Amino acid sequence: MIEIDVKGYSRGIPLIRTREAIKNNPGVAITVLLDTAWSAEDVSRYARQKGYAVEKRGEVGNYQLLLTPEKNQ
Repeated sequence: MIEIDVKGYSRGIPLIRTREAIKNNPGVAITVLLDTAWSAEDVSRYARQKGYAVEKRGEVGNYQLLLTPEKNQ
């Protein structure tokens, strides 16, 4: 499993870093640590489009997204 910590980064950076991780590590589960709801939504939407199941944990200021590749990918 890969972990990406993008807390404190501006809106586009969490999505860019997640995109890079998915591209460079196909089929690998990824944990993304974020601190804003809008970044969590952006990353979740993108991951679902790429065939990942998304589990969101945490609360305002401390989110954790667990991105797990779907078996049919």
